[in-house]
Amino acid sequence: MENRGAEFSLAQAAGVPGFTREHARTVTWLEKPISLKNKHALHMRPAQRIVEVASRYRADIRAIKDQLDCNAKSILDMIEFAAHMVRATAEDDHTFLFRARGNDAQQALDALGELVDDRFGLD
Repeated sequence: MENRGAEFSLAQAAGVPGFTREHARTVTWLEKPISLKNKHALHMRPAQRIVEVASRYRADIRAIKDQLDCNAKSILDMIEFAAHMVRATAEDDHTFLFRARGNDAQQALDALGELVDDRFGLD
């Protein structure tokens, strides 16, 4: 998992008053790469499970593939994301990225990773 903290140093350099490391934790994006066994595994029911798990957390959570950046708490966004995975990616491309920011971002990414590892609880 990549922890990118560029926002903190940029804000410090810009002299944003009152910006502390605690604030940086809430604006820094954490990332979790995801690899599916089969890109067709992401359909309506798994999309719904992603939304259910993501919605348990206060963090801003995104699903990202290519130029598509979707809200993981929105069923409409996740259906669009699943469709994109099937129709607009190479046949052997089964990867995407969850990105989250907020106080519980790491917990959210861990839970989403477990969900995917558990095949969305559908087996």
